[in-house]
Parts: sequence; C-alpha cells; structure tokens
Amino acid sequence: MKKSKIIPITLSLTLLLSGCTGVKESVENTVKDNFGASAMTVKDIKAKYGVEEKQGIMPMYNVERDKTFTFTFPYKFGDISPYDVMSVHTDIKALPESKILAFYEDDYRIGEERGNETKLTIKPGSAVLPSNSDMESGKPTWGNAPIYYIRINYDLNSKEPKKLDEPIIVPFTVKSELPVPNVRKEISPDGRLKLVWDKVEGAEKYNVYKVSNLTLLETKNESLNGAETGYKKLPLLDSTTTETEYTDFVGSGKDSLNEYQGIVSGQNYGVNGDYFVTAVAEEKESNFSVPVSTASLSSQLPLELEDNISLSSYETVKDLPKQVRVKFIDGSIQNRDVIYDTEKVVYSEYDPAQINYTIKGTALKGYVMVKDMKKTDTTNLNPKEDSNSGFIEPDNETDNVPNPTVPTIIEKSKDDSKSKPSSESKKDQESEKPSKSDEPAKSEEPVTKEPVATEEPKEEAPAESTDDVVAEQQENTKEHVEEGNKEEVAVPEVAKELEINAKSALEEYLALKMIGAENEISLEAFPEAQNFTVIEDTFKKVIYQNPLILGVNRYAYDYSTLTLYVEYDETADVIKKKQEEIVNEAQKIVSSTIKKSMSDEEKRLALYDYLNDNTKYDDEALKAGEASGFKDVDKSFADSFSTYGIMVEKNGVCQSYAMTYKMLLDLSGVQSIVVTGTMDGVPHAWNKVKIDNEWLHTDNTNNETNVGIPYMVYESNDTTVEAMNYNVNKDYWVDGELGQFAGKTDKYDYYVAHKLEVKNANDLKVQLEKEIKAGKTTIIIRMATALDQSTLNNVLGEVISKNAPDKLSSTRFGMMGEKYLMIKL
Repeated sequence: MKKSKIIPITLSLTLLLSGCTGVKESVENTVKDNFGASAMTVKDIKAKYGVEEKQGIMPMYNVERDKTFTFTFPYKFGDISPYDVMSVHTDIKALPESKILAFYEDDYRIGEERGNETKLTIKPGSAVLPSNSDMESGKPTWGNAPIYYIRINYDLNSKEPKKLDEPIIVPFTVKSELPVPNVRKEISPDGRLKLVWDKVEGAEKYNVYKVSNLTLLETKNESLNGAETGYKKLPLLDSTTTETEYTDFVGSGKDSLNEYQGIVSGQNYGVNGDYFVTAVAEEKESNFSVPVSTASLSSQLPLELEDNISLSSYETVKDLPKQVRVKFIDGSIQNRDVIYDTEKVVYSEYDPAQINYTIKGTALKGYVMVKDMKKTDTTNLNPKEDSNSGFIEPDNETDNVPNPTVPTIIEKSKDDSKSKPSSESKKDQESEKPSKSDEPAKSEEPVTKEPVATEEPKEEAPAESTDDVVAEQQENTKEHVEEGNKEEVAVPEVAKELEINAKSALEEYLALKMIGAENEISLEAFPEAQNFTVIEDTFKKVIYQNPLILGVNRYAYDYSTLTLYVEYDETADVIKKKQEEIVNEAQKIVSSTIKKSMSDEEKRLALYDYLNDNTKYDDEALKAGEASGFKDVDKSFADSFSTYGIMVEKNGVCQSYAMTYKMLLDLSGVQSIVVTGTMDGVPHAWNKVKIDNEWLHTDNTNNETNVGIPYMVYESNDTTVEAMNYNVNKDYWVDGELGQFAGKTDKYDYYVAHKLEVKNANDLKVQLEKEIKAGKTTIIIRMATALDQSTLNNVLGEVISKNAPDKLSSTRFGMMGEKYLMIKL
C-alpha cells in the first residue's frame, strides 16, 4: 500500500499517513544450476535436499474418539521411556507446551516385546476441549480439538534405537458428528471484525464459543496460543446463531458499536481472545473449529478514541486536530487522521458551526464546533487523499478440518486415476472450486470457473478400515510415496534463468508447478504436506518469495485425492509470455544498473533508486482493489498486483514493488525476502534485506516519487517500523522459521546514517540550522520523539527568523504522522 503524499501548506498542517498494499547462512537454496534438463522426477528433487528416504506417515483423519495407536519399532528400547519416544500434541510444531495427556499400555512401560520388536501403544488420557458428553461419561477420549499431531522421536526402520534429527509428525482428527465449520475472519475497511463460515449441510444452528483472559480495569488482548499450549482453557458459549456470520460480540444487537444519536464512540466492544464455532443439529454437535485468534489482529481493530474530540469546541478551523490518538483492543495506541465532512457543515448566525468527522480506518465518528468559521475555510481542511491498500492474498478454499466423509486410509486407485471432488465452493456451496483440468490451460481464454464432472458423493466413509490402522497407513504411505516419486516435473524455461527460492523439496516442487501455471498439483509424494496447516503455510511462502509465480487467485486441497487445485488469472500460455518479458526486463535493468565492483549496499541503493526514478504507483489499480475490499480485483488491473506491473509496465501497487525488488536483488546476488503484514491496519507488502546477519526493512512503495519522502523506510530496524504502525504477519514464511528475521541495529537506517533523525526540540534546532546554512530549500527530518504542534511552530519560527528571515512568511511545513517533518523554504 502507498502512503499519502505530503501536501505542504502554511505553518499548521499535519499531514496524512495511511497504509498501502499492494536461520541458516543462506535463507534459500539456489537451484538454478540444477535445471539443465527440461524435466526431472520428484525423487530427483528430493535427492537434491537429501530427503529421498525421509520417513513419514500420511495423516489419519476421522478416527474413533477413543482410538488407540500402535507403532512397531524393529528393536528393543531398554531403559528409554515411552514419553521420550512418542507424544501427542495440538500444534503441528509439537513443542512441549502443546503436549496433551496420553497413556501408554502396560503401566507406562514399553509394550509387548517379541524378539527385537517393540510395540508401543498410545491412547487418550484426558479429553481436549471436552463436550458435555465427554465430561459426563468419564470415558477417556481425545476430545473435540480440530486436529491432533503424534510426534515420533525415534527411527521406525533402524536396527537399533536411533533418535531422529527431525521428528515424524502424524496428524489425525477425531471423527465429528457433523462437518466442522470452516471459520475465517474478515475485517471491514472501517476496522470491524466479522467471523464468517461456510454453511454446514444439515446444521440447524451454530454455537460460537470464546476463551479469553480475564482483565480488570485495563484493556488487554494477550495471545492465548490455544493450540500451541494444548487448549488449556475451556471455551465458554458466547452466542448461538442460525446465520453463517457473527459480529455482535457483546450481544447488544449493534454489531459491537457504541452508538448514540449519530456519534460512534466505540467499536469492537467485546472482541477479545479466541473464538470457535461448532455446527449443531438436534442432539448432535460438531467438533470445535480452528480458532480465530484476535490477539494477532489487535493492530487492525480499533476500540475507542484516546483523545475524545466529539462535541469539543474550537476557535477557528486552524485549531481543529488533524490527527487523534486511537486505542486498539489490546490497549495499544495509534495516531489516525481525522476526516471532516466539508460538504455538510451546519452554519448558524449566532451559534458555532457544526462539522461532522470520521476517524480514518475506523467506524468512530462524531461532530465538533467551530466558533469563527466561514464557508471558504473548508477549502484546505482535509489533506488530499493519495493512498490506500493494494495487497491481495490468494483465496484458500481448503477445509481447515477434513469432512467426516474423508476416509482414514486413502488407498491408491487401482487404475491410478484420480476421482474429481465436488465442485461446491467452500464459501457459499454454490460457486466452484478452482478449475480442475487434467492439463494446464492451453487456450488464450482466461481460466473459467466451470463445474467439472464429479463422482456421486459418498454418504459417509468408514472411520478406519482395520484395527491396526497405523500399520495399514504406513504401508499405504509407502505405496503413495513410491508412486508420487516417479512423477515427472516439468522445468519451465524461465526457471533456468534465475533462482528458485526454496528451502525444501516440497517448496521447490510447488514453485516449479506454479511457475508452470499448473492447475492440478499432486501431493502424493509428500505425506507431511497433506494437512491444512502445512499446505497454507508453505503455499503462501512459495508464492511470496518467488516473483515468477503470477496471478494465483485461489487454491483448494482435496483430502480424498491428495490433490491441490490452483486457479490463475490467465492461461498458462499468457503467463509464460509475461514471465519471459519479466526475466528479459529484469536482466536488462540489472546489467545497466549493477556494476561488478559494487558492494551489496551499493547494489541495494542503486536498485531502490532505479524503482524510485522509473516507476509509479497505480492509483487506478488501488481503487479497483478497494472496490472489492481487497478480496478480488478487476482482471484488467491484475498485472499491477504481480511482478509484471512494476518490472515491465513500470506501474503497480506495493505487492508488485516488493516482488520486483526481490527479483532484482536475486539477480544481483543480494539476499532479501518479501514481507507481508499491515501498515496503519491496511494490508501491505514490502521487503527485508540481510545485512550483517540481521534483516532490515526496506519499503520501495513509499519512496520519494510516490509519497514525497525519500528513503522513508530504508534498511530500518523492527522498532522503527513498528513505531510507524507497520505490523508484520506470519504469511510470508513458514511459521517455525520466522525467528531468524529479526532486525535490531539502526546504524544502516538512511535517516540515522545521514544524521537526519532528531530526538528532541534542541536537536531539531541544530539540524534545521545546519540544513538552512547548507543552502537547502526542501528539508526532510525524521523525529525519533514526537513534538506537539506548538513546539514545532516555536522551533521553526525561531530558527527561520534567525537564519532565513526573508523566508519566514513563505515557509511551509507538514508532518507525515509523527515521524517525518518536511519543510519548504
């Protein structure tokens, strides 16, 4: 997303700042040199990463509630505790915090031993997220969590006990009485939370549950880490509804708004903690959905004004505040712009004028009074808008939890053909999944969302096929992987020209498939990826870190066929042509901009300057994105949201800027990643670059050409961008590796390195005097600490009167947020 340009006016204007959209020594493996051939097998890809013999077991979905699992090890354990061998968790990382109570056969000792063989059986200890029937029966069950993970720490094939470097993780679900609602969150442009879910066939109503920490006399929204801590807190029923959405978090019937006589003084009241949804029909209730955690959304969810200006009275228009402090649901404070309704000012001959206002990015609104106001005073009351978001995420239509009809053992078809899943949408049960053709689209027409032939739906699959479900699934996994490893993977020609950004065989496999714009991607060879969490985590990372993947608009995984379906904005032929143009233009830019003698810092700066000097933000694409709430975009603007926009057409939004900068740095041999998140609560994409083992922020979208501030975020640390209301999410990388991207140093920050950041009023005087004496007529300074309007006026008046008295009456200045001061003499 792009920030607003500074609109300098006389000594009183505070300018608008809004959002834009748009480890190891080497973060990624460079696989460019391995692509001499036009195709390779999946096994070849695995061999490059040394995982061709990696052990794994396919997920076991829809098992009985009290199911026991028996694993056979071809050796004796001796004194090794069963607790060290296996454990059950509610989070895929399977760390100790997410471990749940489970029991082992034979009074905690290693189970039945025969010769050199050990059978270890694990069974439920205490129900997780228990239902009323669980608590009343007293019978041990696994409970009602969305999904569980068995962690196996020892080799299943070695001749003696061998602890694995990486544990085997085996997901399983307990069969639900009804399909589990596929719950997701939506945040409106004015910052209101809505829970939405798909209609569950046969459900009569839905229960909304909540779990939160009790806080008194203070606003907090601490992360509960439900799955990561074993769902230790029991959700309480918050509400029951027959609808498939939920906004009334306090039960007031006002969608969590505090509204009185046209004044909205609060929003998102009652929003706190984690929310679960279940489907209900007569006496049946589904398992709990995957929770929506509001802690990670706090920076996008305003609560109320910290500075309440409603009904306040001001002498003149010049005294009206341009920004106010807004409190968010976690108690944090952000500055937000005040937008005045200049078209509907109520004038009175005897009473003060009344002006309605709204707070940008919120539902908060009210009115203020101005004692001395003329109709002409409204001309420059609001700064000109020149910003908005421009980041659109692919739509994931995969069920968070597999439908109860998905069989526990997904056997290989005897004729090796894949059955087509139903084309019902996960959103409204009427539109279709991504198009599923046997070959990538070849025509010049865009991929359409036509229904496909489907098999008759099965009434209900058995929960499991034999008592020894583990042994059967191990053999089944072996057959699937062996068959999947034989698959030939086409290597697109453009993939031979530059790096594929991947750290695993799965990531490289997905990247090659999507660079080739393939619609059907089999995950048969990757049992570790046959669950929602890994699919979404890996899929997003691969898309964001590989700029040649173009136009992915939605995807869905079918659990029954082990197939990932992907839909693109355009046909494979059109995408291929655009990829060739991108590569050609990127190579041209690098060859003309980068010299062999340059350091990495010189390369980063040269490419940043190239984008500033030769590209511009696509405001029309931004408007198109806004029109759909950034859920979709008119196809005529699709290029502005991909690498093609900025790289080839020199016009795009932040998503295009971030992808382009990464690709140019890749070709220049400089490490970088694309980062996703929000700025001022609006979806945004930018970059991080690696310097001295730290990862620092660079935002090419918000450059001097687009917003009037040179190097606004250039090699800045985490603290600096957080103070500017940047909020990084987890979508751009796999969750378990996010910790490697911290950036603490500020010595490379443009404003620190060039001594253009001041900490107090005295520092501002010194720096301003220095700039004036140097003959500067446009001066930009970053404020490490905010100064109020009166202090700024006094400092500027004093320094300019002393050093440039002839410029005093004509000097203009403006603030972008609380950080950037721009002065024009």
